[in-house]
Amino acid sequence: MTKTEHSILQFQILVAIALLLRHYMMASAINKKIVLITGCSKNSIGDALAQEFARRGHHVLATARSLSKISHLTSMGIETFELDISSSESIADFRNKITHIDILFNNAGISAASMLADTPVSTFKKLFDVNVFGTFELTQALIPLLIQSKGIMVNHTSQSPYGTSVATGAYAASKSALARLNDTWRIELAPFGICVVELITGVATSNILVELAGTKLPLNSIYIPIEAEVNRALSGEGIVDKAMPNHVYAKKVVSDLLDSWWGTPVWIWRGTGATVLYYVWLLGCHWKGLFDGLLGRILGLHLLAGRLREQEQQQKRE
Repeated sequence: MTKTEHSILQFQILVAIALLLRHYMMASAINKKIVLITGCSKNSIGDALAQEFARRGHHVLATARSLSKISHLTSMGIETFELDISSSESIADFRNKITHIDILFNNAGISAASMLADTPVSTFKKLFDVNVFGTFELTQALIPLLIQSKGIMVNHTSQSPYGTSVATGAYAASKSALARLNDTWRIELAPFGICVVELITGVATSNILVELAGTKLPLNSIYIPIEAEVNRALSGEGIVDKAMPNHVYAKKVVSDLLDSWWGTPVWIWRGTGATVLYYVWLLGCHWKGLFDGLLGRILGLHLLAGRLREQEQQQKRE
């Protein structure tokens, strides 16, 4: 190849790249989405997601149980709505205000950290009322709009059902139920052109982490012999400082959802520890219980039997 031919080839390559970039930018400019995100209270993951979608030029509808918790988003051109997904009346009122959505982001949810033996039934029911039944009812109400737009539904679950549910069993159960709903929706809604995505989060900065700080065993817990170890785990000690900043997390999630070369993904794993947990879950699928001992050590359960024996011996001496 002569020097002239080489120069011409370089020029052709540069022109092709420029045309591709122009096509991508034009497509991005035209393909703006109306994105509905639930659970957008200030400093939450939903807050970060709303800001990231807006930053990329999409029209965002952000919700929270109180408008005061999302008032800061209005300055970014984000529409805000009051919505309590655990209330049928609130869902019905909200549905009447919405005429079009391209992406439904079921992000709203609550958490609780406690050993199953210590978890009040009322707490268990509340977790399901919000994380499962509330999400289900809202989604059912909005499915007609997703059919019209051939849109995307994202259901925010958690890594908890995939292996790290120790001391968050009730929460993990609710998110596991949502994951199963997600899988069923993915199949049942596919004929209507709706893509359904599960978002599995490791550790990211959120209001949930703040709320869990200081969580302790009740005084009548059967785990009192390992109280110090369990309290450290319940309060998230050693985890909070490793959490992925929610603005970084949101940027990665939105890119995963919208920028994939192979289309809309069926699931997204993001947050600190999510990749590692994916492989832990994959291995565990072939050998159930493989990591039970390791997960138990997080709470100091390996110490419990010995300390119970010491208590019994102490009681006999007394």
